[in-house]
Amino acid sequence: MKHLSILSILAGLMLMMLPPKMALAQCIELEANVEMAEVLCSDDTVILQASSGYDNYRWYYGFSDSNEGGTLYYEGPENTIELAAGEWAVSYWYVETDDPDCPEPSNTFWWDAWVFAPPAISHDAETSICPGDSALISSAFPGPSFFQWYQDFQEIPGANQSTHWVTEPGFYTLEVAYEQCPDIWLSSGVGPEFDMFTPQSLEIAQSDLGGAVELSLNFGSEVQWFFNGDSIEGANELTYIATEPGFYSASAIDGNGCLSISDEVEVLLLSTVASGKKLELEVFPNPFTEELRVKAGSDKLRSIRLFDLSGRLVLQQAAQPLPAELVLDVSELHRGIYLMESVSIRGQVRTVKVVKK
Repeated sequence: MKHLSILSILAGLMLMMLPPKMALAQCIELEANVEMAEVLCSDDTVILQASSGYDNYRWYYGFSDSNEGGTLYYEGPENTIELAAGEWAVSYWYVETDDPDCPEPSNTFWWDAWVFAPPAISHDAETSICPGDSALISSAFPGPSFFQWYQDFQEIPGANQSTHWVTEPGFYTLEVAYEQCPDIWLSSGVGPEFDMFTPQSLEIAQSDLGGAVELSLNFGSEVQWFFNGDSIEGANELTYIATEPGFYSASAIDGNGCLSISDEVEVLLLSTVASGKKLELEVFPNPFTEELRVKAGSDKLRSIRLFDLSGRLVLQQAAQPLPAELVLDVSELHRGIYLMESVSIRGQVRTVKVVKK
């Protein structure tokens, strides 16, 4: 039987005191100039550094938190690589060596590079606007802190809010930046294109009624007549009876929904009639209450129209011809002053002022 030395006995006792398996320190480690999972701007640079002292390094990346099965990016003697943060955002990196004493790959490392989606522009479906009107466009998504609007790819001075009012035709785009990366601007690339309607020309035609003038518009809704620059209350029809000399104009909405304003026309009230002879007419009683009788002279009448002072047609009788004496039911009319236009079958016109009491 061989005798054991004291040193051998001590070594055996130390081995017995160790746990069954002892975790060994990783032989190659991966570090970086940024923190793990740190949020970076797309123009930042990430420097990955592996433990030194090995002859050859193989660098891998993948898209899961695993240090196996990655794609080889670089192999060589360098233990440091530099990567564009935006290009390799949210990818996992690890490294391994050929050294038989270091068979295990390194730990994984990843970061987030704030790869924001480009902005989009929100706007109404209708992209045609009327002169003097405006349309609202806005950044479609929350998040950006800085904005710049462009018209036909030219920067709009002062247009640096999340919304912008379009008042001119053109192609509109938006660039945004985020508080985390204020120097990185992202463009919508495309945007809405607005055009401008050309309003229809609003024109006024005049017809002499003998003591008054009928003014007529060639089109329009939401009509408003003006006398010497002031709006005429209640004058909202396509025709208006002018009983005072002066300058008249009108505004109306055209078929595109745009406001059109006419030029002013001057009204000169003349007492002449078509035949050179005044139309003989007897109107009674005047003032009236329930009935108004109209009796023509030698000329037979073709039509009778009754207007209020706003130019609104309130009563009309027409035939070929009318009876020599006509009784008009005016019981539904409100108290006030009216203009009665009578036209003979020969085209003579006479306008008489009548009063409902």
